[in-house]
Amino acid sequence: MPAAGVRVPEAYARVRRGDRSATREEPVRQLADGTWTLTAAEWQETVLLLWKAPGAYFSVQRPYSGEADHRLLTWYVNFERPSVCRPSGFDTFDLLVDLLIDADLSGWRWKDEAEYIHARRLGIIDDAEHAQVDAAANRHSRS
Repeated sequence: MPAAGVRVPEAYARVRRGDRSATREEPVRQLADGTWTLTAAEWQETVLLLWKAPGAYFSVQRPYSGEADHRLLTWYVNFERPSVCRPSGFDTFDLLVDLLIDADLSGWRWKDEAEYIHARRLGIIDDAEHAQVDAAANRHSRS
């Protein structure tokens, strides 16, 4: 829901707020350096229905417009580490690459491939995690 409380890397929150001194590379660099900190933020813009199987390296998301019509915007496959349940909620770690599928299922495209490649170079995403993303990509390309 829009305005739901979340915690995100502080540098990413600055990018989302439109802080001109922040870049999308900064949060990735901080992840690689281990210097990132979490900050409170709010989920923005959409109503989100999310499905994630235990132990899965991805979630399937259906974002709807935050407006009264709640129109389906797209299907969204978010590649991420398996979630960890904590008393305060769920910990997730985004693997930076996503698959966007048209709402009517007529087409698809990868999103944020450059960030993913950069994170691989920096060692944030290891070979085992890359294999999970790669296996899903290969399954999709054959279907």
